[in-house]
Amino acid sequence: MNLNNTELQEHLAKQSQQIQQKFNRAIELAGNDAILRQEIIENLRLNKQGNLSTRALEASLGDLVDFLERYSQRVSGDFASRFRRMHRQNADPFQAESELRTAEDILEERTILGENCSIEGLPENPSRSTPEYRVTDKDGENRLVEVKRIGEPGQPLSRTGIDCAARTLRDRNLRAAFSQIKSQAEQTFEREGFVRIDASHTGSSNITPENIRRLIKGRLVFQRVNKKVIDFVKWVEVLYNDNTGTARRLLFKFEHGELTIYANED
Repeated sequence: MNLNNTELQEHLAKQSQQIQQKFNRAIELAGNDAILRQEIIENLRLNKQGNLSTRALEASLGDLVDFLERYSQRVSGDFASRFRRMHRQNADPFQAESELRTAEDILEERTILGENCSIEGLPENPSRSTPEYRVTDKDGENRLVEVKRIGEPGQPLSRTGIDCAARTLRDRNLRAAFSQIKSQAEQTFEREGFVRIDASHTGSSNITPENIRRLIKGRLVFQRVNKKVIDFVKWVEVLYNDNTGTARRLLFKFEHGELTIYANED
């Protein structure tokens, strides 16, 4: 592997054989994907700076290589940083876990987005919030995907948990998800986006599917006043546990101004 940075070359040469092998394999699988290569190299740079432990470096590279070996023909863009966040201290590993689980569900055709989809991991944009992914289906149609992991482990899901306006949680709720898709779609004109709200790690909840439907519809109606977001989101999926402790998957479809429960599965 040819690193243009001599200091990083020297730093890589000091790593264990396992890390060198995983790094070189990740770069090989990245091919000409500049964004993916950049984030793989960023792992090494952060480790050299002392901002990523050697254990986290090896684990994130290993997970990335496994992922790319399974899906390399169907994924592109920024996935390396998501695996890095899963293993890096103080980097919100649970949100990263939900993002990667969603990507795998899409690739394994466990979502409404269809068969043979490919996924581009969208990197962070310093000038605006971006959604997680751009998904392209077998017909070449693009959809934006945003994932929010909400709620505390063991605590029941609540109305405010889904759409909390608290300052510390503004980036982890329904309104933030819609806002991120809107921000991107205003630039790229994509429609019929997909939002996943992941509360699968929370406790049993008495909240009902109709409660959730009304909450989502209320947020969509709010955005409709601004005439910006309502065309951008078509599907909202909520993963949570009902009052019996059973894991549920609720899928909502927005069409012709109405939000309906499209699927209610365990």
